[in-house]
Formats: sequence, C-alpha cells, structure tokens
Amino acid sequence: MLMFENINFELCARILSGEATPLEAAEHEKWLAGDPVNQNEWEEIVKTWDTASNSIRYKNVDADNAWNNVKKKINQQKDHKTEITLPKKMASLAAVALVLITSITIIWWLQPGKKITYQDITVQSIEGKEVILPDGSIVNLNSNTIITYTSPFKPNIREVSVDGEAFFQVFENKGTPFVIQTDDLKIKVLGTSFNVKSYNNQTESTVDVKTGIVEVSSKLLNVNSIIIESGLRVVYDRKKGTLEKTSADRNFLAWKTKQFDFENSTLSSVFKTLENVYQVKIQVSDATILDEKMGGTFSHNSIEYITDVICTTFNLEYNTVDGNIIIYRKPK
Repeated sequence: MLMFENINFELCARILSGEATPLEAAEHEKWLAGDPVNQNEWEEIVKTWDTASNSIRYKNVDADNAWNNVKKKINQQKDHKTEITLPKKMASLAAVALVLITSITIIWWLQPGKKITYQDITVQSIEGKEVILPDGSIVNLNSNTIITYTSPFKPNIREVSVDGEAFFQVFENKGTPFVIQTDDLKIKVLGTSFNVKSYNNQTESTVDVKTGIVEVSSKLLNVNSIIIESGLRVVYDRKKGTLEKTSADRNFLAWKTKQFDFENSTLSSVFKTLENVYQVKIQVSDATILDEKMGGTFSHNSIEYITDVICTTFNLEYNTVDGNIIIYRKPK
C-alpha cells in the first residue's frame, strides 16, 4: 500500500482542478518522471478521483476537520512526516481539496486489515423519486418502482437491481463496471444514460439508450448479448421468448419529462404511452379506434387535455370511471 510519501497536495489540487500554470504543469511532469514511486502515488490518487469527485457534491463536509483527520491517519501509518501544504483559504481549490481528502480516505480504508461494512439499500417509489447512488450516479424512478443496491458499492462492481422503470445517468468509472439486474435482463455499462423498463406484470422489458453504449443480455435465453447506442432499444418479449434490437421509442422518457412527440403513431401505442406516464388505464369500446393514427406534440399537459385533443381529432368521446378512461365513437 502506498503511503503518499512524495505527494505535494497543493500542486495536485491545481493539476486536478485545471488551474495549474504551464510552469507548474511542467514541474508536475518532471516530478512524475523523476521516480517510479511518484508515478505510482499519482495513479493511486487519480484512480479514486472519478468516484470521489462526483459523490462529494452531495455531502456537506467540514473541510478543515476532515483534512486534519485524514492527515492524522496517514501520519499514523508511517515514521516520517508528510508535507501537507494545501492552502486553507484558496476558495477556488476547495472542492478539489475535498476530493483529495475523500480519495485518500478511500485508499486508507482499503488497506489490508480494514473492514468495510456493506449495507443493502432498497428504495421504493410510489409516485416517482430521484436517488443518488454511492458513486454519484443518478437514478430517476418512475411510479411503482423498486431498486436495490449495496452501499458502498463493492470495489470491483457497481450493481443495482430494478423492478419497474428507471432512468440512469451513470458516472463513468472505467475500472468498475456498472451492472443492472432485472428478472429477465442484465445490463452492463461504463458511463452513459439510459432507461430501463421491466415490470413483472408486463409482457415486455425494454432498454432505451439516450447517450453512450449499453450491453444487454438475457438471463433466460441462450442468445448473444446485444450492444446498443443512442437512439436504439432492446426489447425482451416474455411471451415470444425473443430479445431484439430496434429503434428507440421516441417517447421513452415521457414519464420523466412529460413531453410527447407522436408521429404517425397508432392510438394503440399512444394510449400505452399515456398509461405509463399518467398511471391510468385507457379502454376503448371499439377495437378499430386503436388503429387510428395521429401526430402531434404535447408538453406538460394533463391527461384530460390530451384525451380531449385526441377525441376531438377523431370524433370520439370519453368518460372517466373509477379513474379509468373509456373512449368510444360518437353516435352518427
């Protein structure tokens, strides 16, 4: 385990924050080249930078107290004195200093003999919720969704299980894959944003990618995994037993944004989208209504407003019974 014998923390803070002068950057490069130990110590700090830099944003930290505690712990592990020269009043470097504190703390706790206590966390969303994971990744949960994860994440994997629908914005950490488990699928990413929908009472599970690249594999089918990028989706059909790649649903994030963009869409697909977003059941008295096609956009409108527009467009009427919407054709 490295003991940070040669680290100049003030210079490290400037390098990591992008505030180093050309002269300081050259000094840093010279320092790295001067001794393999220097390179190893620097890599140890940078290795934990991704995790620490993002998660620190979500915590209120007493910087002076935390820094003193970390310095005390490091000094206890070695016989000579470590030079710690990080200025206390340099506001522009405060965030970087906190990240360095967190980085060193993580490394110190990972030394042999230090026991880490893992805790399983379960979050249930009734009407939607935002969750910040231990690595700083952000998850938005749709209604009736449950996620489970371990806090902190284990060193070699970041793993989350999902029952329901959730939009993930995963913080990139190339050394630690991010894996999502549903009943049917295993989704593996490094750093990206995407939507997972997998309710146990529905016939399909889907993964839609907004940014980045995602690898999706089936737990039940003996088929190759599928890699998708922005604008693509994977659909697992429980009834058919198929795993297929297709174009992403243009409204896959409507449940989160309340924005809709329908283009030559059947009312069958429109109603499915509205049901998912507004948590209502839409029924029709005449199955031919579902074959009608429409286009149009909506933004932050109520389900009543959208239903009124659809009914006016296709000469339909609707009633609401016990929270369910029943649509029927007007009598001629």
